[in-house]
Amino acid sequence: MNTVIQNLKMKQRLFLKKQISAISTSDRHDRSRTLNENLKQCLQNKSGKWGAFVSLPSEPSIQWSELSSNIQWYFVQVSEQKLDFVNHNEKLKAQDLDGICIPALGFNSNGARLGRGGGFYDRELRNYKGNKIGISYDFAVSTDVPFEAHDIKVDVIVTDCRIVDAA
Repeated sequence: MNTVIQNLKMKQRLFLKKQISAISTSDRHDRSRTLNENLKQCLQNKSGKWGAFVSLPSEPSIQWSELSSNIQWYFVQVSEQKLDFVNHNEKLKAQDLDGICIPALGFNSNGARLGRGGGFYDRELRNYKGNKIGISYDFAVSTDVPFEAHDIKVDVIVTDCRIVDAA
């Protein structure tokens, strides 16, 4: 591993976490509402089985059931250092999904993702060929986000301000 990049990633994570924690509850609510509108627009022509996540308190709150009636959502579940996607009693691997919405602390403008440091999405999506939509606050999309070759890239980034084609 490149320790220089690892150190840059650690510093960027701390910086973004500090910025995110400074968002007020009402501002987080407003940003979440706008992000949901942008995500709904991004998904308007999509269908099938899609991966989703349960938002952490610091992340935008996504109203999955309101985004598209053509998508069946499977929520990420971490087990034995791997990601599964679950809907009721059905458990799927990423390869079985038509698309996946992926949270991040930040993205660079080319779609490289800065996660929380566990590497779960990077490992699981290494060979994934379906649609990958990154979700983040707009201020966390920057050319300053460091990345390594193993960091997955998303095709599209949806934020509270815009939809970025990163492919």
